[in-house]
Amino acid sequence: GLHVQAGLFITQRDPLTRAAAIGALTSFLRPFECYVNVQLLLMCIPLFNDPSYLVRFHFLLMLKKFIISFDCYSDLLTPRSISLPMDSYQSILNFIFKCDNFQQSNIFTYIDDLVSCNNFMLHIYLVVLEIIKIYCDDQHPSISLISRSILDFVQKQREINNMLKMRRRSQQEIIDDIDFEQIG
Repeated sequence: GLHVQAGLFITQRDPLTRAAAIGALTSFLRPFECYVNVQLLLMCIPLFNDPSYLVRFHFLLMLKKFIISFDCYSDLLTPRSISLPMDSYQSILNFIFKCDNFQQSNIFTYIDDLVSCNNFMLHIYLVVLEIIKIYCDDQHPSISLISRSILDFVQKQREINNMLKMRRRSQQEIIDDIDFEQIG
């Protein structure tokens, strides 16, 4: 479809073309379509360290939309983290795609293989958070500022999620007490 055609442009030499391809793929992200959103994100993830500010900026906007659309997996918002191997770009991509030797020409095969793994959604969510953390130190102020605001959003989501879990537990305890009193 159109998303595959747009995905082919992420390898172009011109940074404006790569940025436009990311923007086009970002427009396909939809709330509660996490499976499709992960596939779209994975098409662009090799650009996370692009030398062009514009490409990184558009990629960050994609990450932001991905994180915000992740509500259907709010249980994943509990504090967890991973560490990306920082020894080389290749090792990071090998880690992300769970392969031995990432090659851009095989990206669609890697995507298909990855989405068939258990817990792939959690893996990608945590990878995205790590990339955003890296972007907090980006040399461009817009990227670092937006990255920090995304992480603040995630932290607030975690706090809200924890508060709701505590409220549900309290409500269940009240119901259990009422049931116990009626039996007794």
